[in-house]
Amino acid sequence: MTFKTILLRVTTLASVLLMGPALTAFSQTTSQDEPAFSRLTQAVKSDEFSVGVVVQAVGDLIWDRGGLPGNNGFSISTARLSVRGDLDFGLGYFMQTDFSRSPALLDARLSYRLAEQLVLDAGLFKAPFSAEFLIPAPSIDFVNRSQTVSALAPGRQLGVGLRGGTSDGMFGYRVAVLNGNGRSLGGNDNDRLMYVGRVSTQPNLNEGSLEVGVNIAFSEDDIGGFTGDRLLFGGDFRWTNDRLMVSGEAIYADLDPVVGDSRSPFGYQATFGYMLDPGRHQLLGRWDSLDLDTPAGSTDYFVLGWNFWPSQAFEFQLNYLIPVHDGSDVADQQVLVNFQVAF
Repeated sequence: MTFKTILLRVTTLASVLLMGPALTAFSQTTSQDEPAFSRLTQAVKSDEFSVGVVVQAVGDLIWDRGGLPGNNGFSISTARLSVRGDLDFGLGYFMQTDFSRSPALLDARLSYRLAEQLVLDAGLFKAPFSAEFLIPAPSIDFVNRSQTVSALAPGRQLGVGLRGGTSDGMFGYRVAVLNGNGRSLGGNDNDRLMYVGRVSTQPNLNEGSLEVGVNIAFSEDDIGGFTGDRLLFGGDFRWTNDRLMVSGEAIYADLDPVVGDSRSPFGYQATFGYMLDPGRHQLLGRWDSLDLDTPAGSTDYFVLGWNFWPSQAFEFQLNYLIPVHDGSDVADQQVLVNFQVAF
């Protein structure tokens, strides 16, 4: 081990360890009353026109990155600006850009309320698949979504969809017919479409809350080097009770290419969270596993997380990823740090 490597590890660990007390001290001096934030929301938030901003600056460090993608250092992972509103006759709109990506347009959705509990969507929006994917970026539990969701969920698509449910919120559903070729703004890349559906329930509990969902998607693809039929199944749940949170999700894919052998990728995550100080500090643990059904086998991580909210608009996230495989050591472990502002 070179002196440079030792110095890098020591300085990084020292920075992470010192960052916690510094942020905690800041939270103790922050008033619960946030008049500036209240004035901001009053100025930019209304039913007819609402502006949103999300900025995430992420630090990424692996002791021995080797052939892994990316580089040690910092990046702007998200720089989003959004506008939304509900207008007369049940019409609504939502548009979101992310200047850290290309193309920058993330969402461009028009909506029409057909009934009290039934909305028609058209344009570019999230495919209704996976609870974790449907959670907005500034509200996810860790710096990144799970491997499974990132690799297998359909993502954002162009198309039309319906969403609705019962008036008491116990049952919800979403269905969509989509191009199936991602955020390609030039239209579909073939004559075939993607069909996606999700149903969820939130039963009444004596204590806490629970949401359980089931997802399905089918498409005939010619994208990303894969040509053939793609069938996706998924299930998820999230239970919270006072300071506790437990969630899990699994996705199974059946890939049947026109040429070559079929594959059946499968992945899942299981998460536990505990609020040390409601609204301020949260500790998290996650088992994150993904098997793409290749000779490389599964990729498994144990992820430790700490979330800290010094104010309503700011969040700090610290993640420590421990790979679980034969021959893994400290040099393979990863630190992710996220500084976030969102309103």
